[in-house]
Amino acid sequence: MQRFTIKRVISSTKYFSIIGVLALILTSCAAPRTIIDSGKVTPKNQIKVGGNYAGNIPILTIRNSAEVVKKAVQYVNSNDVNTFTEEVSQSSVYDERYRLLNKYALSYFLDPFMVGYNCYVRYGIIKKVDIGYQYSIGTHAFDAKYQFLGTTGAIGTGEKNKNVYGSVGLQYSSREFSLPFGLDKIQNRIGLEFKRKDFFVPVIFSRSFGPEEKTGHFSWGLAYNHTFLQYGFKPKDIISENTSLNFPNASYKKNFASIGTFVNVKVGYKFVYFLAAFSMYYQNYGNFTLLDGSSVNLSGFTYVPSIGLQIVIPPIKKRKKE
Repeated sequence: MQRFTIKRVISSTKYFSIIGVLALILTSCAAPRTIIDSGKVTPKNQIKVGGNYAGNIPILTIRNSAEVVKKAVQYVNSNDVNTFTEEVSQSSVYDERYRLLNKYALSYFLDPFMVGYNCYVRYGIIKKVDIGYQYSIGTHAFDAKYQFLGTTGAIGTGEKNKNVYGSVGLQYSSREFSLPFGLDKIQNRIGLEFKRKDFFVPVIFSRSFGPEEKTGHFSWGLAYNHTFLQYGFKPKDIISENTSLNFPNASYKKNFASIGTFVNVKVGYKFVYFLAAFSMYYQNYGNFTLLDGSSVNLSGFTYVPSIGLQIVIPPIKKRKKE
């Protein structure tokens, strides 16, 4: 009994290690949902630039990754997922293995496991409104925010401490996806195509550290994301295991919402700041049709931690005076 228990523990640990490696290797990018801003928008003529190291940790994709690894061990007696996908891609019959990889591909596209850097720039275009651009591992996002609560003075000016701010934003991003490494062979065989557009609306409140966030801020709030996507199949020489017929091309349109909450903190002095943030989202992706006409219901939580560095550039007019 003891040997059996120890063996199971070792086996479980091995699986989790493989899943961790797989998740770190298969990095892509969803719509940027890291929130490091405060309720105070970038003051007019002021610029913020920075970068973050962030993770997108979707429970759904991790769970489906575990299934893929488990089947790889079962079918090819190997922990190498590439070997498994290579063997499956050489088959012309859409079976349980194809169905599993089809489901994993959809969950990966919907919410990929992401670990990587993103960079951004923000500019105060007019009083109470700023605009921004963010690049996050292949995804371009553009946004604007409007401040409805609190003062709008340049960062580090003024005398009042602990100001409270509030703002609301709108971000747009779009991207086409492809599976990395060995899994792209599966994508090519079933002809899976996937495009998405995201609209992201954060409502941010914050409390200033020092006058006009001179030494940083603490922020909290809610966020809403709505995704519009189109996916379809253009299979190549794959037949149904039940009818021995080729699959026809198919195309589908879907949309779903994500709701989340977040906190972040920024500390520094005047021009240079360190940031840490954590966001949590829940999404019911809904029912998705696979190549053979069967469907899967996908839903789950996603966690988004990040750390970063931000530099605040004083207004141009102020620099000229100085």
